[in-house]
Amino acid sequence: MEIIRDNIEEFYITVRLIIKRYFLIFKFTSTIFIIFIVVFLFVGRLNKEPKKERTYYKYNDNFYKLIKNKILFPYAMTKEKVVTLTFDDGPSTKYRPLILKILKKEKIKATFFDLGWKLEENPVLAQRTIKEGHEIANHTYSHRTLTKLSFIKKKLELRMTQKAIFNVTGEQNHLFRPPGGIYDAETTTVAKNLGLITVLWTTDPGDYHSDNPVLSPSPEFIKLKVNYTIFPGGIILLHDGTDKTIEVLPGIIQNLKKLGYKFVKVSELIELDSKK
Repeated sequence: MEIIRDNIEEFYITVRLIIKRYFLIFKFTSTIFIIFIVVFLFVGRLNKEPKKERTYYKYNDNFYKLIKNKILFPYAMTKEKVVTLTFDDGPSTKYRPLILKILKKEKIKATFFDLGWKLEENPVLAQRTIKEGHEIANHTYSHRTLTKLSFIKKKLELRMTQKAIFNVTGEQNHLFRPPGGIYDAETTTVAKNLGLITVLWTTDPGDYHSDNPVLSPSPEFIKLKVNYTIFPGGIILLHDGTDKTIEVLPGIIQNLKKLGYKFVKVSELIELDSKK
């Protein structure tokens, strides 16, 4: 019995030593493998090309190059006290008639950056906009963030809207504004290839926050912001789709008139800029 017991103990000790030895080998190998992975990822991160930033409102050489080449139009270089009212996201069956009524009363013209699908659904309203002396421009077909789309989808968004504008107005449009003002080099390239100038803005009073009680600025704040941020050749961003816009629009117009400003359409502002 003692012999058997000794053999069992010897076998047990041997197994433990083997397990311990292989465990140490496994532990060492695992450590080496983890170190290798960490080094590999770190080196790979160092060699990775830096992420390209979108060019939206980055006042660098590229930004001014786009302006100089008539690809991008954020404002007009002029001393004349002229400004432009622009309205995005329409035409709205509820708000477009109200906006047109105010503009007609104040005897001024504006530019509407409309969505292709809405133009197709509201052709009569769009035709009325043109008939009253305003202009309709491209704001994509479905208001998607263009920087998240492929080149083909970007092109499709703009081409479909160009077609919708022509079918409604019978005129070729040459103006485009990306949703949210978000664009990249590919976006401006697509626009340029379609004969479109990418139009931005200089004054954003925040009328589109009207449905958010936290973010929504007061009517007084919106009008003051326009007054203190506008300058000759500036472009004001408003929206065709909120109660706040209708509430503040008359006051914005009247305040700017008191400051000696005249109102022109974007196309007229570009023409004025070209004469500088």
